Amino acid sequence: MNFKTITIGIGLFIFAIGCVPPETTVPEKDQSMNLIERNKECDLYLSFAITNYQNRDFNGSVRNFNEVIDLGCSQRNAKDIYPWMSRSFIELSNMDSAYWAIRQGIKYEDNNIEMLELAAWIAGKLGLTQDQIYYIDKILALDPENTAILEKMYDLYAEENNHHDMLNIVQIWLKVDPENRKALSYKRSIYIALGKNPIEIDKERCERDLSNVQNCLAYARELDKSLAYSELTSVLNNILSYDSGNTEVLNMLGITYLQLDRENDAIATYTKIYMHTKDFKTAIELSKIFLDNTNYKKALEWAENAIKVSDGNGESYYYRGEVYLDAGRSCSSGGLTFADKLVYQMAYEDFSTALDKKYFLAQDRKKSLNDFIPTASDWFMRPDGEKEARPDGACYSWINRTIKRK
Repeated sequence: MNFKTITIGIGLFIFAIGCVPPETTVPEKDQSMNLIERNKECDLYLSFAITNYQNRDFNGSVRNFNEVIDLGCSQRNAKDIYPWMSRSFIELSNMDSAYWAIRQGIKYEDNNIEMLELAAWIAGKLGLTQDQIYYIDKILALDPENTAILEKMYDLYAEENNHHDMLNIVQIWLKVDPENRKALSYKRSIYIALGKNPIEIDKERCERDLSNVQNCLAYARELDKSLAYSELTSVLNNILSYDSGNTEVLNMLGITYLQLDRENDAIATYTKIYMHTKDFKTAIELSKIFLDNTNYKKALEWAENAIKVSDGNGESYYYRGEVYLDAGRSCSSGGLTFADKLVYQMAYEDFSTALDKKYFLAQDRKKSLNDFIPTASDWFMRPDGEKEARPDGACYSWINRTIKRK
């Protein structure tokens, strides 16, 4: 990959100042050449090397950088030679030589953050994780607040979809800045991309800032997927301590309580939702809970609340019909009594109303009751003058509704 993105542009470097005498380990091309002449020749070859680089002649660039080194100007021009020589090798796909070049530069410029950044990047490309960490640590030692280097390197790896190195950088980032939300968010995304369960990341993000509703809600959703209901109730209740009216959280909590067979807690939760929203679907949920516990009186009350707040929505009539239907099935034993038939008639009428209001799930329910509702013969057996009737008996004592005589 072209590493030009990690630096600001490239310029021509012409130097006309004296240089420190070269180290004895660096050979000189012409021992008789004085310093001024050598500096001029170094600058000339530097100019050639930079022009080569700009023209994408990377072999020529390396060759001319080597000329500068052979002239003994390594120390004088280290910051101009080695980063660009290293980049030339990168362009030539010679990462080992690129790594050698940048490390040579760092020997002369050990506090040069640009060189350290490049060395860290190349070390990562070569799989030298410990070397990479070493260079990043050096950068952070020079500038402890410089998490920008970590983000910069993360972005470079992200361009290549190199998730393993992205994760390595994020781990270092979080050691430096454990509260960094961006790094935590990146870590979660990487886990998902690598096919790992992000639940631990979500837990970490939530626990670092319990007031962050979105992070804790993300953790709650993962707990829900994992069926970790006991932990989920704790997380959801924590979110509600900061956002008491969050209906998504309340609904999730209500469902979770039902999964744990904590029906009283579920009822309290759904009641709170209903008080906030007056939502007919919440009233229906409460009706269902009471119906499951054969508390027909309460189930009917909430079904009627649903009808009221929904302005007669077909779904609400359907679920009131369900209350009557379930009660009829529960209370009837042996042959049907007239009271049983009256209750089935109530269910039949509610299903008919639901169907008229385009709630088509009621169609099969309505058909199933054709043989269970009072007939003309049944009414003939009733006392003369009885215009309407209410189901009698202890099992139906909660019903005040009446059915008109046919």
